[in-house]
Amino acid sequence: ATRYKTLHKYEYRYEAESLNAINGASTLKNGPKGSCMVQIEVPQTCSYIVRTTGCMLSEVADMDTEGNLVFRPAAGSDAFAAEMEKYVVVEGVYDVKLYPEEGETLTILNIKRGIISALAVPLVEEDKNKIMPTIHGMCKTHSTVNAREDIATDITLNRDLSKCEEFLPVREHTSPLALISGMHYPLSQLVRSSQTCNYKFDNENKHMTSGSCTERHILIPFSHKGEYGVTNVGKQELTLVEVTPHNDRVFDHSEVAKGLHMEAVQDKTAVQDKDAGLNLLRELTNLPEAEGERRAHLFHKLVTMVRGMKAETLSPAIPEALEVSPVLTYQVLAQCGTPECSSAIMQILRTFDSSAVEVDAAVFALGLVSNPSALLINDMLEMAKYKTSKPILYALSNIVKR
Repeated sequence: ATRYKTLHKYEYRYEAESLNAINGASTLKNGPKGSCMVQIEVPQTCSYIVRTTGCMLSEVADMDTEGNLVFRPAAGSDAFAAEMEKYVVVEGVYDVKLYPEEGETLTILNIKRGIISALAVPLVEEDKNKIMPTIHGMCKTHSTVNAREDIATDITLNRDLSKCEEFLPVREHTSPLALISGMHYPLSQLVRSSQTCNYKFDNENKHMTSGSCTERHILIPFSHKGEYGVTNVGKQELTLVEVTPHNDRVFDHSEVAKGLHMEAVQDKTAVQDKDAGLNLLRELTNLPEAEGERRAHLFHKLVTMVRGMKAETLSPAIPEALEVSPVLTYQVLAQCGTPECSSAIMQILRTFDSSAVEVDAAVFALGLVSNPSALLINDMLEMAKYKTSKPILYALSNIVKR
């Protein structure tokens, strides 16, 4: 209500970069850099519309003689700019809700979450800034006032990102049959992450005139003094261009509400080719005994390929795969671990005799997975229609609860 006043439009120049390096061992750095014009339209109190226009994407190409990085336009810069054109409606101060425009991809929405997180500046009431909303969820925040006139005009924030409520590692799919699993969280503790932000404000109008945030991530093993080693440094900068009256009171938004914290993007293969997987399965099935040393490599390659398949690609391939080798098909799906592979297992189970005890046992086991997906719930419902038994209904209720 104070920082961004109703019926005004605020325009900022936004720049961000994410650079990887091995400090102390090499001067080389690589990573992307992006820039946009960010417009904030405020049709009503504590609600605003964020528009990102004129976006450009570049990447590190070289380093000049003085050690400065040289960037070149990235191959997908035009496509990136077009996708960033969609707007996002934002509501709330602490419980921030985002309403993306229809067709917004999760990757682009995550980028905009970073911009909105940088825009979520400290409130005028400084005692309320201890827990603040960010792209990593609600974060414990330490604030320091560097300069003060009628209001605090220069504020620095510091955060230990590992203490943020949604600072969770992205999970890689592993075999549900693995003897040791659930290592994602312990491994994530091997990375130390911190964030420092600085904001400057107009004393009379109280809006932000500039803001910068720097995130530092360092791999603790093989690091030295918390500075040298494998690092990633992400920087965001916002600079005010102009503030203008804006009398547009229209404030429509979609019904799909999202949080401010980042969501993991499913990493699926760009080119979906079921024939390539079937051909690899045939090669593995027909592998001569004399070439047995290739079996493990081919099987791993096949499992990796199947993990990259979407449900609409994998599902029609299952009947053909069973014709090639039922045993290998079962082994691949059991080792896969993605929701799409669990769906394929359910698909196969629905071809069994409904009285078969193997169906109950397999579905019961699938109901014990630690992180069930919406797809698995849908498959469980289909299975319950196919066979209504106590183990299946228990498995259904268990994953809905989880």
